[in-house]
Amino acid sequence: MKTFFLLIICSFLAGVASSYVPFYRQLKFRLFADFLKGAVVALAALFLVGTPTALVTAGCGLLCATRWFPYPRERERKIYGLAAGLLLFMAPALFLLLLLWCLALGLLRHSFTEQLLASFYLMLPLLLFFTGKSDVYILFSIVLFSIVLLDNFEQLETGLQQLLNAGLGKPGIAATPGVKTSLETGTGVNAGPDTAPGCKTGSRLLTGANLSAGKIKAKSSWAGENKNRAGRCQTNGPAAAFTTAPGRPSLFFLQRLRRLACVLGIFLLVFAFFLNRYVYRGFGMQVELFRRGPADAHVVALTFDDGPDPRFTPGILKTLAEEDVKATFFMVGKHAEKYPQLARQVAAGGHEVGNHTYNHVNLLQAPLERMVVEIERGEEAIFNATRQRPSLFRPPRGLYDAKLLKETKDRGNTIILWSLSSQDWLEMRPQDISRMILRNVSPGEIILFHDSGNLIRAEGGDRLPTVRALQTIIRGLKKEGYDFVTITELLILSGLSGDL
Repeated sequence: MKTFFLLIICSFLAGVASSYVPFYRQLKFRLFADFLKGAVVALAALFLVGTPTALVTAGCGLLCATRWFPYPRERERKIYGLAAGLLLFMAPALFLLLLLWCLALGLLRHSFTEQLLASFYLMLPLLLFFTGKSDVYILFSIVLFSIVLLDNFEQLETGLQQLLNAGLGKPGIAATPGVKTSLETGTGVNAGPDTAPGCKTGSRLLTGANLSAGKIKAKSSWAGENKNRAGRCQTNGPAAAFTTAPGRPSLFFLQRLRRLACVLGIFLLVFAFFLNRYVYRGFGMQVELFRRGPADAHVVALTFDDGPDPRFTPGILKTLAEEDVKATFFMVGKHAEKYPQLARQVAAGGHEVGNHTYNHVNLLQAPLERMVVEIERGEEAIFNATRQRPSLFRPPRGLYDAKLLKETKDRGNTIILWSLSSQDWLEMRPQDISRMILRNVSPGEIILFHDSGNLIRAEGGDRLPTVRALQTIIRGLKKEGYDFVTITELLILSGLSGDL
């Protein structure tokens, strides 16, 4: 966790510092400078840590520096360039698609603006999902989607209204000749022919029609300091700068709404993070559940969830064989069905197998029929692949309720949770995973690892740090005098074998 904290702080400071470089202040280079900033930060994150979570963490720090650091008021806070730089390393193929998208639309419109990038980011979550990218990338793209949507909400609303009016046969808002909208300029601020030079309306909601309908009167609070500008900008009060056409919400209201949405978004992200962190310690402390072995036995049990996976399970099996250690693998039924030879290889290595449902779905508050199907299908798939019928069951993410407890007990299964998580789902560096385990381990621990899975889905995450950290962890535990047992052996040591 210290690594990710340092990543987000360093990327935030880098984003702030780079924004005050003279080259960055030149508007004609702003988009390119933002792209370089995003690319350099992404490259540094991958070089220092090398996981998708690290890249997204650094990207969040850069995003905060761009959006919420108190820059001078006239400085725009667009994210389009830096998002492109991050995308270059998140999904190189989609970055090339982004270039082709902008080129095609630019040729059709005979202009190249930042709005071309914005239109692509509105599709990015779906593109990342259908190309099978990491869940953390998809979540980050949803954040980008939300920001782009908020920045262009009024333009999208106007466009949809015009389409609706056209469909109903009503006249739309006619553009005034010589006046460009914010979608055409890419600046988000409109200027009409009647607007005096040097005057800023401060409103992104004013269209060309609004400006041409009448002269805008806005009072400048610094009129005494700049009489020439004050002479050209007639005002009726400070609130006039936030006035829009009758029936339309004021800019002040939309700004407050955006801030509220940003705060709510941050809250939800933080809440989701801590909820996920809590979930990965497993809910509940009931005695019916087996979470750890006896504290007076100098043993630990290694467990691996979500596999088998041909990218990571073979490396884990190789390390376990080299160190002569037996572990327990809680398999997802559809993965055992998809990779039966790999599942048989786990069983042939003398390791214990357990049931982790068929689809790796959340069983908390699920209908009883769904629970039964997930348990039975997972059990049959694992049995067909390994010829071992699992009696151990681990609910996905450690979530369970009274119905699940009763169902597993009636079926003769034992629910197995864990007492120490490697937190490898965070995709930390191998040295961080091994350090965290070796510093926090105690006798009787059931240690949780993953040989597949993702932050949300059942597969697709990067478990290479787990593979690389495993040998260091095993040798470190052996050096401290620990022996390694399977879950069933730990149950016997705990005097709970009668529950099976």
